[in-house]
Amino acid sequence: MMYVKSYKQLLSTKNITKGDLILLCEYLEEELKQEFEPEAITEGGIVYKNPPYKAMRIYFGWENYPWVPENVSAAWKNSEDIILPTDRVVITVLKSKDTKWSKKELEVWLKCLKKIGLVVTRKKRKLI
Repeated sequence: MMYVKSYKQLLSTKNITKGDLILLCEYLEEELKQEFEPEAITEGGIVYKNPPYKAMRIYFGWENYPWVPENVSAAWKNSEDIILPTDRVVITVLKSKDTKWSKKELEVWLKCLKKIGLVVTRKKRKLI
């Protein structure tokens, strides 16, 4: 069964880069002891590398989210290419197949997102 749920709006407190998404994956790996990578999906997001399928879609917008190569971790590590400028709001959606998200897991995600400059907000969305 596929699980899809709107989640939080996130505000960028700084320019978010390709390198920041790799850092986010590294922070999540350290905290959750699983492997992550940027998802090769039009709108953007981070996916668990091991089954069952689970991902947080982060809607950067198709015009901002670049093509994700097979070796994304190496290709994007330390990249300063901006995906999301400062003071922009994105929406997130939780997706999973045959599993659910735990409260503790989501707390870890929010903590790691904050480390790269994405914080929960109720601010009205600015066009990207």
